[in-house]
Amino acid sequence: MKGVSLATTSAQRKWAILIGANEYHDSAINSLKFCANDTKSLREVLVQPDRGGYDETGTVLLTDGNGRDSLPTRSNIMSRVSSVAKMAEREDSILFAFSGHGMEENGLSYLLPADARTGVLAETAIGVKWIKETLGHASARAKIVILDACHAGAMKGKADAGRMTEKFSSEILDLAEGFAMLSSCKLNESSYEWEEKQHGVFSYFLCEGLRGYADADGDGIVTVSEASSYVTKKVKEWAFRKSVQQSPNLEYRVSGDIALSYVPGSFKAISQASQARTEETYVSSMSLLHWDNEGRESANDKAKALCAKLLRFYRADEITAGEKDVYEFPDGTISYAGGVTLEIRYDASRINEIDTLVRALCSGLEWCSLEYVFTKKFDTGKLIALCNRHGITIRSYDPREVSPIVVSAPGWGTVGQPARVSFLNSSQGAVITIVQSYRGREVLEDAFYDKLNPKTIVEFISPALV
Repeated sequence: MKGVSLATTSAQRKWAILIGANEYHDSAINSLKFCANDTKSLREVLVQPDRGGYDETGTVLLTDGNGRDSLPTRSNIMSRVSSVAKMAEREDSILFAFSGHGMEENGLSYLLPADARTGVLAETAIGVKWIKETLGHASARAKIVILDACHAGAMKGKADAGRMTEKFSSEILDLAEGFAMLSSCKLNESSYEWEEKQHGVFSYFLCEGLRGYADADGDGIVTVSEASSYVTKKVKEWAFRKSVQQSPNLEYRVSGDIALSYVPGSFKAISQASQARTEETYVSSMSLLHWDNEGRESANDKAKALCAKLLRFYRADEITAGEKDVYEFPDGTISYAGGVTLEIRYDASRINEIDTLVRALCSGLEWCSLEYVFTKKFDTGKLIALCNRHGITIRSYDPREVSPIVVSAPGWGTVGQPARVSFLNSSQGAVITIVQSYRGREVLEDAFYDKLNPKTIVEFISPALV
């Protein structure tokens, strides 16, 4: 588990100032098309309670088309930044995001509000230095600055205007402790807009990443560094296809990593926010299935390889040949009819030993599905409400409760690929079957048990068990 700072608590408030400037009053400054879309999309992600967790009353949106007090003008921006900086308390965080033109004039770096005037930017624009100093004086322990600026062709008749200059770049790199600065391009590069997506390229991939695609380790938390890695990779790929140069950059001066968003339906994200805890395991057994198209002999060879691993945990006389195509050991069975099925029985008093056993047996073989059987059954109404609450899409529902409820669960799958999960009440108890998509195939990812283990499963599903 990565060291994530600023996980949301009741004492912490997350402030956001989001600015998008498309239209410029100065006829010498070229208008942009999609900056308003960028900031509106970012706001949508941030204010979702189970994703960004930002309070709507603490999230300021200044963009074109709003009322006078919410336009992206110099006075509105400076007053909102100053107010938030004064109100933020020690445990709070402040996110400042700007989508629009950035420019250097007389050796100083500026973000251009809608009413900026070239030639007098010191009096009409927002100095990058001023943003850093004002936020730097805030008590908030973390300040996140996201700049999608330095757009190509900022000024009419000047092709190079808007590129990231050396001075602008050095201003971004020079950060005080407590700052994270994510910018859309590097020295001598420009930021681009994407006509097809109706967004800036950088902002499009940033919002996509915050929706869960950037959660590289699958722990249900998208951090600043994960968002940066995802956006940088995606923007570079886009730029390569378009034969241009754009490489986002992250400068970081914060202890620990900062959580930017959570993935609905993810076990670890839910367990952080959940107040419910249980002393019982509720899990009676787990099963793993490996399809083998090479026939019984091949499946038997793989089953015997698993038996060899069991020698680390049991005496040789405890591993026996049971009924046809089955090997037995004290905590479960291995069958090799039509593939390899590993079944392990859970003992709550030996859960750490069982976990060690499972991790050893999981490695080295490509498993196709994972199944848990519980000692209790599902309350269907509670289960459906739980899925709806955590952004898990129900794909199939049988009112007769003969066939399983099938869902698409983002936090249960691999990066960018929801898992297909089935919930069913059997005579033994509730049953959950999980199928992931990994590397273009329906197989479980290598480290699936880090996320899909009994503890995280139970933390999620226990409100629906009766």
